[in-house]
Amino acid sequence: MIYFPCKKISKKQLKKGKGESNDEKQGKQKEKTKNVRKCSSRNKGITLIALVITIIVLLILAGVTIATLTGENGIITKATQAKDETEISAEKEQITVAYGGALAKKMDRQI
Repeated sequence: MIYFPCKKISKKQLKKGKGESNDEKQGKQKEKTKNVRKCSSRNKGITLIALVITIIVLLILAGVTIATLTGENGIITKATQAKDETEISAEKEQITVAYGGALAKKMDRQI
């Protein structure tokens, strides 16, 4: 079998065309050309549909990503909260260390 776009043509059908006149051959050639044009226009439509679907999927992914990054429970908000909590913990530790040092000095003076 020889495959033409959108249509299968067997070898027997191709051999039948040998005894035809030039007008019949030209008519079949025009028909094949029309068939190829129809198939290529269908392919363009499918490509356009695939492009639209791809764009829609990308927009959905972008929306999900933006929602994940921002918002009340977003990554940026959680990172900011973690930073603030870390700074507060570091300050508490410094205060605890300073207080412990002051107590140690006071105990040394009393002895």
